[in-house]
Amino acid sequence: MSIENDLRIRKTRKLIRDAFVKLIDIKGFDAITINNIADMAMINRSTFYLHYTDKYDLLQKTMEEAIQNILQLVAPEAHIIDDQLEYDNFVQTVNHFTVYVSHKMVVK
Repeated sequence: MSIENDLRIRKTRKLIRDAFVKLIDIKGFDAITINNIADMAMINRSTFYLHYTDKYDLLQKTMEEAIQNILQLVAPEAHIIDDQLEYDNFVQTVNHFTVYVSHKMVVK
């Protein structure tokens, strides 16, 4: 089994990312410390450093993953059934996504 597929590693990284995103919402990126992230994720600082070099590395990897998820969600290929683009389904997905993002930007 590869390290990337190890369920414990995936769960730990998810805990770290979720804590990080919450803390950004609460404190803003600049005010966040590794201790804050570790405390909220209920892990040790050393565990954080096993996965990320610093909060900037965590930010970059979190952003890369989010972008990949967005691209997969709105990719036309994901809406092809029987070699046909399900256009209405594709448009609906893109619309839901843009409404969600617009709402998040207005709330801030």
